[in-house]
Amino acid sequence: MSIEPVIETMTGADLFAAIDLEAEIFSESDRWSESMLTEELTRPDRLYLGAFADKQLVAMIGVRIALDTDLMTVGVRPDWQGRGLASWLLQEMLHTLRRVRIIAPNHFFIAEADWQPPREKGAIEKSVRRVQRILLEVRASNEPAIRLYESNGFQHVGRIPRYYHRPEEDALVMEYTFSSDEA
Repeated sequence: MSIEPVIETMTGADLFAAIDLEAEIFSESDRWSESMLTEELTRPDRLYLGAFADKQLVAMIGVRIALDTDLMTVGVRPDWQGRGLASWLLQEMLHTLRRVRIIAPNHFFIAEADWQPPREKGAIEKSVRRVQRILLEVRASNEPAIRLYESNGFQHVGRIPRYYHRPEEDALVMEYTFSSDEA
C-alpha cells in the first residue's frame, strides 16, 4: 500500500529533514549548506512547502517572496520521482502565490480566497501588493526540470553563461507571469 503524501508549510523545525533531502537529491557541488538551509527556512521573505509521507519529507519547493518572486529550489527524493510530485508541489506553490499579499519588503501573508484590503480612509490598500511573476534558473542540461517548468506555464526568457560550476554550465532563465486578474 502506498502512502499518499500531504503538503505542509515548512519551518525551521524541518531543517534536519531538509538537510537529509538535499544530501539525497543534489550533488555535493549543487547542494546547500546547513547554514544556507537554516536561513532559507527561517527568513521572513521565504516560503517553503514540503511533501510529507508518513511524517518523512519526500519533496520540497521553496521561493523568495517579492513582486518578482524567485523559485529557489525544487527537489524530490529519488524513490518518489516519476509520480508527479514535483508538478503537484509546483501547482500548490502557484496556487499559494496567487493568494500572497506583500505588505512591506520581506513581509507577506497568505490571504483567504475572499480577502479584500481595507477600504476606509487611511487604509493600507495601496501598499498591499501581489506577486507578479516567478523567475528561476535551471541547468541547461536538466531536461526533466525544464519539461516540468514548461508544462506548468513557465517560459524561457534568457540564458546566463557559466552560471553553474562543477561542472561549468549555462543556466536557462525561465519565468511564470501571473495574469492581470491573478496579480
